Amino acid sequence: MANNRIRDEKLYAAKRDALSEQLRQEEPFSETAVELLRDAVKIRQEYEENVAPVVSFITKANLEGFQDMMPKDIAEELFVQKSRGIGILRAGTEEDAVYSAGLVVFYTDREALDNIAVLRIKWLYVHPSCRRKGIGDSLIVEIMALMLKEHIQAVTIDLPANSEETELYKFLESWDFSFADGIEPNFIMRLSDIPNKEDILEMSSGVMALSSIGGEKAHSLLHAFLDKQGYQGFLKEVYEGYINYDLSCYIKSGNVLGALALVHKTGEGRLVVEYIYADSGKTDLIVNLISFISIKAMESMGGATILEMNPLSYEEVSVLDSMFPRQRTVHLTEGILARE
Repeated sequence: MANNRIRDEKLYAAKRDALSEQLRQEEPFSETAVELLRDAVKIRQEYEENVAPVVSFITKANLEGFQDMMPKDIAEELFVQKSRGIGILRAGTEEDAVYSAGLVVFYTDREALDNIAVLRIKWLYVHPSCRRKGIGDSLIVEIMALMLKEHIQAVTIDLPANSEETELYKFLESWDFSFADGIEPNFIMRLSDIPNKEDILEMSSGVMALSSIGGEKAHSLLHAFLDKQGYQGFLKEVYEGYINYDLSCYIKSGNVLGALALVHKTGEGRLVVEYIYADSGKTDLIVNLISFISIKAMESMGGATILEMNPLSYEEVSVLDSMFPRQRTVHLTEGILARE
């Protein structure tokens, strides 16, 4: 029986590697590639009970086995179901099996300008002992199969600007990802660098914490606002885990929400501003929001806290430049695999 198992494991690995190689030779999501994708999933399902990498969505029940393979903030997002994950629970032969062999963490949203569904990879990791053994290929095949199943038009992953030198860049390139340089940079700001703390304390007046209204009232207010602004992609996050937005805040004008910032703390002493909005031309409202966030963060986390933000307008860039004169920016490269 043991010999039969080893034989089947080798047979499965050979079939998987051959299909992956064939897929790389085809145009992504061409008719032939789609058939090969379906074959790859069928072969995995046929063999996985005994020999194949056991593939599963990451749940609260099996999350613990993967926690050492990702930053704390990514694990938190999986726990509150803000992101989804696919994991390789077991890989290798019976004699040298590796558990928690690899994972990919992602979320889906809708690209506002092109109005297409996009899967965004946040974390891709393969256990060192399993690298160059087809585990990364298996994860990409699962992602591509999910794109077909959920009618997703593109998958993206952000890489450091010097990513051409990394193994991950070369791996994605082999799967026909294209790479776009110069996407909007993340601004990295240290709260201790704020020059005039008295000014931001004054500017934070009139801003309210999202948690202060709570419950269905907060859901209703956010639904109306985000739906109106065309950011329905945030609604799922709001409904399933918005309480994770620890320092989110808003400004209300009468019965209308005039400005909004969705912000969460990570386990690494960072604040991430995931979404910020104020009516065009109302730069002062953006200043108000960031002032409130900064004050509350310093109160609860200290002046060494890092604020991370991806500005989406010149107004936001102007505000950040004035409030954080010594900020630095991190430019990224975006890897893209798109369906026609």
